[in-house]
Amino acid sequence: RIAALQKLQRPGFTVIQQPNQGVIAARNHAIARARGRYIFPLDADDTIAKTFLEKCLLFLENSPDNYFVYTWTNSVGVDEFIWKTRDSHPELALKENRMGYALFRKTAFVEVGGYNPVMAEGYEDWELSVNLVAHGYIGRVIREPLYNYYVKPGARNYHAGKKDQILKAKIEALHGETIRSRKKRLWQAACCSRRINHSLVNLGVRDWVGKEPVLFDLYHASRVSPVLLKDLLLWVENSPEPVLLTLTRRWQKFFLQHNLDNLWVYYPEEYHPAGEIQPFYDYLQLRYKPLNITPGAILKCGDFTTHFPNY
Repeated sequence: RIAALQKLQRPGFTVIQQPNQGVIAARNHAIARARGRYIFPLDADDTIAKTFLEKCLLFLENSPDNYFVYTWTNSVGVDEFIWKTRDSHPELALKENRMGYALFRKTAFVEVGGYNPVMAEGYEDWELSVNLVAHGYIGRVIREPLYNYYVKPGARNYHAGKKDQILKAKIEALHGETIRSRKKRLWQAACCSRRINHSLVNLGVRDWVGKEPVLFDLYHASRVSPVLLKDLLLWVENSPEPVLLTLTRRWQKFFLQHNLDNLWVYYPEEYHPAGEIQPFYDYLQLRYKPLNITPGAILKCGDFTTHFPNY
């Protein structure tokens, strides 16, 4: 493993080695060394969807500084289900973990003191989220299963679940009094909306490499049907072109079973704290400069031809 990690050492990519002191010490050390604006810890046996970071970054760039963000979690392995996380709730955060694996600002992490060594037996991610909430930060969810959590017997979180009540009691002891004493103030902060006027300032560099993508904007379509989407998927499967697809959330289940390498699916209202969609479309044009497919287009790819009606 050490040899494999050493192969990753190259300009712009740092591999940190230290004696094994547990996951909390490792994360705190790594984050202290990090120079980026945002932090996202990812365990070695978990994975994320290819759009996870893009969508979370877009959300945070459109949010006040006291926001952190996460998505629904796709549980795989021994147990397979979608864990539907939700926006943070000051008091409920102490009783049940419904905040997911979060992307947060480094400044927020430093302010709250990082991961707490008291949680060495598990639930350190939950405790960090509760600590953020206790300090006035607000967790918001993107309602897509973009984080893949691998469940296996014997893993660290498996053993943590066996000590659920003990670990919950630690979180309560650390933050319960603070949250209850600041309840009114925390709710006022959660209900306060702010407009971000320059949400693309840190996303303005076009870093797309490869063929120009094709954009199917079905979010604004007057009618979308399973037949249309199946035809579209068939075309994408036969196309070398990268395809960007926008839809309303009602079609999300349809695409949970279809994960094509050259398909990027977006639900525009999910990537803004107030549900505004224009910043998302501005971002698409800035980063991808996609070719828009017009209604009534006839698309050809190899031996496959399809006609997209005036949707």
